[in-house]
Amino acid sequence: MEAVKESELLKALMLKGSSFGLKLFRTNAGVGFRDGRPIRSLPVGFPDLFGWVSYKNVAFVVAVEVKTKNTKVSEQQERFRKAFEKDGGVYFLCRSVDDLSFEPIKTKIDKMLMQNFSVCQN
Repeated sequence: MEAVKESELLKALMLKGSSFGLKLFRTNAGVGFRDGRPIRSLPVGFPDLFGWVSYKNVAFVVAVEVKTKNTKVSEQQERFRKAFEKDGGVYFLCRSVDDLSFEPIKTKIDKMLMQNFSVCQN
């Protein structure tokens, strides 16, 4: 079985996400060079795909880190994930198209909405 290239997986995940209303955009983190000078873009550890999904008339931010079967998550990526989830973001680590679905997004958002509703009630 031939290994899937990360670039192919990125495209497939963007397409799958669009099937349930998830708008994902390709990001590039770290440092690039222009005219021989370093250009810093997004911080190291930022996910490969970033976007939002609307649920119950509210937009929720979603981050997707894409890894092939044999690649590892870096320490910076793990730090980003922890901070992002702590602040209420929905994060996926996808090694295949099957790792991305709407149900975990819906579950997390419903839980967040219930917690916020109970805070407002007190």
